[in-house]
Parts: sequence; structure tokens; C-alpha cells
Amino acid sequence: MGVDLESAAALLEASDRYVVLRKFEPRPRYHEHDGCATRIGLVVDTETTGLSADDPIIQLAVVKFRYGVECGRVFEALGSWSWYEDPGRPIPPDVTKLTGITDDIVHGQRIDDGAVESILIDSSLVSAHNAAFDRPRLEERIPGFANKPWACSHAEIAWADEGVASTKLDYLAYRLGFFYAAHRAEDDCLALLHMLAQPLPETGHLALSALLEQARCRTARVWAIGSAFEHREMLKARGYRWCDGQRGRVKSWYRDVPEVEAEAELDWLATEAHCELGRFVSMSALTRHSERAFLL
Repeated sequence: MGVDLESAAALLEASDRYVVLRKFEPRPRYHEHDGCATRIGLVVDTETTGLSADDPIIQLAVVKFRYGVECGRVFEALGSWSWYEDPGRPIPPDVTKLTGITDDIVHGQRIDDGAVESILIDSSLVSAHNAAFDRPRLEERIPGFANKPWACSHAEIAWADEGVASTKLDYLAYRLGFFYAAHRAEDDCLALLHMLAQPLPETGHLALSALLEQARCRTARVWAIGSAFEHREMLKARGYRWCDGQRGRVKSWYRDVPEVEAEAELDWLATEAHCELGRFVSMSALTRHSERAFLL
């Protein structure tokens, strides 16, 4: 029709009656390299047959990129890969509805472990949106993931401070001005990389820079071991979560805090919750979000 779509979008954006979302198109480059120190990062995502720890992976996607160590700029995308894997059981209909992955798509397929390991070799960071879901599964499936620092764009960016009410990836994309085909692993990875390259709504800091800053901080997992049943509401109100002890985990209430606050948290447990057996385990990006974080 000869319509200048960007001019039309700018006209709509100038009003207070419309929000314009642009369709995400993968980019090979975001910033020109200016000679600063760089490293290689990975964005990963898995699709599984369900949400339990024993539900098998049916898709793994990986996007490799180069970023600035100090500035947190995404310089370039270096490649993307995706593999399907046959779980040996029917994919639940609700999973197919969400992801579009059918039994026919995964039939006879298998993740190329060797290819994944070779991609991992020169990477300095693995990022995922909800690393607590992806990391334990990938460490069990491909051991090389256990030796890498991880960062979680869901938990380690202060989205609430940026005025963002939900941390779902498709909603974050909306708040950052774009949309994409969500819930397929490769699309989610590419969209997450794009998101990490964007300035945050309130502070204007690059999302990757904010993520790196938080991922480099040490935290502690505080365990309220031996806490009495009647104190459960007090613990929940303070942000503690229950771990049921399955798969060799500690069976106890726990809470993650900055490492410098761990001793004070133990004091609170002793004085307010009458829990004298509390313990904490220090964590870094090498162990955080891992199954190992649930062990003493």
C-alpha cells in the first residue's frame, strides 16, 4: 500500500492512546566492538514434558553471544542451535498446546551431547530465564553445565524496581516494546538475548549489565533446620520456602539472602522463630540455581 509503517508507528506512539509493539527479528549484532574486554555467553532454554524434576527434556536451545565484561553490552550473536529429544512417552496435550511440539516432531530425535559440550567449552556465562528450572535438568543431562557460572534473568534482575509487575518472558518483551512467538525454546532464547541488550524501563541500565552485577554477588541459602511447625506462617511471611527433601535435598524451610546478611538471618531464626539449628551455605554463580544448592 506504500504506507511508511515506522512513520505510522511513530504517530501512534506520540499519542497517549496507543502502545506500539514491534515484531522481534533476530539480530546478528547489537553494538560495535570498541576494544573493551569481552567474553562468550550462552542463553539456554529447555522444554520438558512437565514441571516435575523427573519430566524429561524434549527440546534444548542454545544461543551463543559475545558481551562486554564491564559494560554489559551485547556485541554480537555468534550462532544458535536447537535439538529435539524423544522422551520415550507421549507428550501431554497441554504441553503440545503450549509449545507446539508434538510426538511426531520428537520421534527418534536426540540431543547431540558432544555438540553441546563443544559449545560450552569457551563460554564464561550461562543465562536462562528461570535458571532454577533449567540448570538442574541440564546438569543432570549434560555434566559440562555444572562447571559454568549461571545467571537468571527471572530472579536476578530487579524487575519490580523497574516498574514491571510480571517476570514472564513474553510480558517482559511487551514492556520492552516487542513481541515474539513464545514457548518454543529457540524463539525464547533469541528473544531473551534481545531483551538482555535493551535498557531497563526505569534505570536505563542495560539488562545484561544489571544481570551481571547481581550474578557476581555472593548469596547464602539459610536453612531453618528444626523449626517448629507452629512457626511456619512466620517463616512464610519472611520469604522462606519449603523444601520437601526429595531427591536427596534438605527437608526444611529455606531462604536466600545476600551473604553478608546470613549471620543476621540466623540470629533472627534463633530469637524470633526459636530455631537454634539454623545453618547457611554460601553460593556463587557456580552453584546458585543448581541442585547442589539444596544440599548441606
